[in-house]
Amino acid sequence: MRVSAALFSAGLAADGRPCDVAPGKGQPWCDATKSLDDRVADLVSRIPEKDVVGLFANGASGVPELNIPAYQWWSEALHGVGKSPGVTFSGKTPSATSFPQVITTASSFNTTLFRAIGSAISTEARAFNNQGHAGHGANFLA
Repeated sequence: MRVSAALFSAGLAADGRPCDVAPGKGQPWCDATKSLDDRVADLVSRIPEKDVVGLFANGASGVPELNIPAYQWWSEALHGVGKSPGVTFSGKTPSATSFPQVITTASSFNTTLFRAIGSAISTEARAFNNQGHAGHGANFLA
C-alpha cells in the first residue's frame, strides 16, 4: 500500500495534478474525506493490469489512463543531491556538495556530523528544487 499511496504525491502530470483533472477529479481515490486505505484500494482497482508491473521499477512508467505521470524513484542523496537523476547543474545551482561514503560517516559515530550532513543535503535539495533543477521535485532519500 505504501507504493500505491505514494502515487498521490508522485508529482505533476503534463495536464496538472492527477486529482485536479479528469479522470481523477471526482473519483473516490481523490476524495480527501475518505480514509487513505479506501482511497488506495479504489486507486489500485483502477490501474490497468498492463501498467502494474511498470509501477514497481526504478523509473515507474506512470498510468496515462489515470493521468498519473512517470516517476523516477531512485533519488538516493546519502552523498548529496549531485548524483540523483534529473538534477541539473546550471545557473544558480552550478554544483552541489558530495559527501564521503556513508559507511565512513557512520563509523565516526558522530551524531552532530550526521545532522549537519542531513541539514546541508536538505538545504541544497530545496535550492535545486526552487530553481527547477531537482528533476521530479525535492524528493531525495537518505
